[in-house]
Amino acid sequence: MITKAKFTDFWSEHIKALFPEFVLERQAEEYVDSMIKEQLSKDHQFMVDPSQWQAAYDYCQIEGSTPEDYCYRSLSTPLGQVLTSIRFVGGDLSKAAVFLIHKTFELERLEDIHLISKIIKEEYALFQPKRIRWFSKKIADELINTYPHINGDLVYVCGYIDHLRTLPYPDQFDAVSLRPATDLSWYTRYEALYDDLLKSWPEYVEMGQIESKEGCQAMIDVQQLFEVEIEGQWAGLIGAVKTQHLYLKGFEVYE
Repeated sequence: MITKAKFTDFWSEHIKALFPEFVLERQAEEYVDSMIKEQLSKDHQFMVDPSQWQAAYDYCQIEGSTPEDYCYRSLSTPLGQVLTSIRFVGGDLSKAAVFLIHKTFELERLEDIHLISKIIKEEYALFQPKRIRWFSKKIADELINTYPHINGDLVYVCGYIDHLRTLPYPDQFDAVSLRPATDLSWYTRYEALYDDLLKSWPEYVEMGQIESKEGCQAMIDVQQLFEVEIEGQWAGLIGAVKTQHLYLKGFEVYE
C-alpha cells in the first residue's frame, strides 16, 4: 500500500496543474500547497483506512459487495493514473457513478472519454455504473453541446468577497430581504416546498436533497442561516457553511 508521503508527492504536482489561474494569482504558494496536502490526506485515508470503507458500505450497501469495494482506487490507464471512488447519484443505489477524483491527464477528447469509461465499467462491474464524473477547470461546451450523452453536472461559481462587494446590485435587489433564522419553526413549510419542487421537476433530486434539521440547526448556531422574503412573502432559505472544495476554502451557499 502506498504511503501517505508518496501518495501526496505524486498527486500534488498534477492537482496544482488544474488550479484556475485566478487562485494562483491571489494565493501564496505555501497556502496552495497546504490546501492540496490537506485534501490528499483525506483521500489517502479512503484508500487505506477500513473504517472509511465500512462507513460507505453501511450507507450504500449493494448486494454482493464488501466494505473493501468502497475504498478509493488508484488505476493505471493508457492515458495516465486516475484516483476513483464509487458514488450514487442523489443517494439512489440504482444510479451508481464513478468519480474521477484526481487524474494525471486532461479528459476532453471523445475517444479518451470512451476509453476511460470502458476501463471504469470493467473495474467497477459489481456496481454496474452508468456514469463517470470528472473535474475540469474548462467548461467543455463543445463536448456537452455536441454529444447528448455527455452532460454538465455541477459548475463551481466562486469569487473573492472583496471583488464581489465591488459588483453592482442585481435588478430587483430591494424586493428581497433576509431575516436571521432563530429556530426551526419553518421546517414543515420548507419540506412542503421541496416536495412541490420534486413533483414539478423530479430530476432535481439528483442535484440537491433537502437539508436535515441538524444541518439547518448547525447553520443557525453560527448565525449563517436566513429566511428569505420577496416583497414580504416567505420564499425559502439561504445559508452558508465554511468548507473546502477542490482548490478553495470559503463559504458554500445553501439555498
